[in-house]
Amino acid sequence: MNIAICDIDKEFASIIKLKIEEKLGSVDVDIYTDSKLLMQSDKVYDCVFLYMDMPDINGIDMARCIREKYTFTKMIFILSKLDAVVEVMKYNPYRFIRKEHLEEDIKEVIAVLKEKSEEELQYINFKILGERKPLRFNIKDIVMFEVFRHELKIKLEDKEVRIKATLEILEKTLEAKGFIRVHKSYIVNYLWIEDIIRNEVILNNGQRVPLSRQKKQTVIQRLNSLRSNKN
Repeated sequence: MNIAICDIDKEFASIIKLKIEEKLGSVDVDIYTDSKLLMQSDKVYDCVFLYMDMPDINGIDMARCIREKYTFTKMIFILSKLDAVVEVMKYNPYRFIRKEHLEEDIKEVIAVLKEKSEEELQYINFKILGERKPLRFNIKDIVMFEVFRHELKIKLEDKEVRIKATLEILEKTLEAKGFIRVHKSYIVNYLWIEDIIRNEVILNNGQRVPLSRQKKQTVIQRLNSLRSNKN
């Protein structure tokens, strides 16, 4: 789960980050003390904490921009005064944190995020070439990622889409979600692997993907580990 915290008070934001990491474990938390930098970021966040009284771009304007781009992003507003609640309700806020009641409010927020984080693990978001908004894919529907003629494609069962990324950038994130780098040009979803024969990976749909000789033993071990953990 990718989380952003935007608050002019870095110390306050750091406290929230620490509490989230302590309770949720495998999350990626970024802190922004400048709202413009968050708005300029290309990173797709599953959840954002927005301080209402940020200079330059306030919480309401950030919420408007985020909701236009990412319909699935959960927004948690950090409030210094309660009268701001009415203003943000139209942006479908996920939760609120009152600055003067951080300890009380953060416990409930983290408890809900912990429950939702298991669901988020089943999905992955990508910026698609030609699309203004990123698209969300269920991991089980992704067969593999392929580099072809300097383009990176997501191969689904019945279609393919081009995305803004490189295999090197994606590899670490995808590894945590059950994908295996089998070749310099391919990262494959282990759920779609039927067998490994010589220097090829055989997929459930009958497709064959080249397997690097140098990676073969590592791929076999990784595949066996993932299958064992699933069972």
